[in-house]
Amino acid sequence: ENPDLEHVFRYYEYKLSELRYTARRLALFACRLYEEYSRDRGAVAGVIGKHPLAMVAFRALETGESGDDIFDRLPCEKKIKLIPDYEPVDIRRVFGV
Repeated sequence: ENPDLEHVFRYYEYKLSELRYTARRLALFACRLYEEYSRDRGAVAGVIGKHPLAMVAFRALETGESGDDIFDRLPCEKKIKLIPDYEPVDIRRVFGV
């Protein structure tokens, strides 16, 4: 491991875990909406259709799997596209030093 890059790895690790959590919550939300809107996929699409992880939610509706499992099977390229690039922060500016 390179200690100079550890903060970059931790950033991407955190962002991936954040995306995984969001996929889980969005899939659960989509399932609730699906039931509330009398199984109308179009109504669900109107609510969550523009979300970057909407494909995970719709796959969860089709298969009954959790958002976590579906997210874990996504190709790495798709996951990377959802994470903003790492930008180093000047600590002096953050803390006013």
